[in-house]
Amino acid sequence: MSNIKRIFHGLAIVAIITTVFFTSSCFFPAEPLLTIRISNQTDQTLRIFSEGEVFVGDISPGGELKYKTDAIYLHYSVVAKDIQGNIVYSANFTKEDIGGKKTYHIVVPRISNSSEKSDNVTP
Repeated sequence: MSNIKRIFHGLAIVAIITTVFFTSSCFFPAEPLLTIRISNQTDQTLRIFSEGEVFVGDISPGGELKYKTDAIYLHYSVVAKDIQGNIVYSANFTKEDIGGKKTYHIVVPRISNSSEKSDNVTP
């Protein structure tokens, strides 16, 4: 009779551990979502698109826009267009560029007539 009790208790413990594991994994995703923050330093309203043509929102001059991705991806693409639909700025980055951070900051610089290059995307 004691062997049956031990088997029953063992199965009950396994069932409890399994239940706790599966219910807790529902509340804690494997990887955190990424927040992408875009600062508009231009003097025009920009329309922001993510991963091709997915509209995210508009940013007024000097404004900022934040949005969260629905998952962690290997590659990201953010495009800023003017109201007429012309591409003003684009940023492409990878999961490695993020470096485990929860927020990635993109700065859309003022448009100047100089051909000087600058590093405008900051992690």
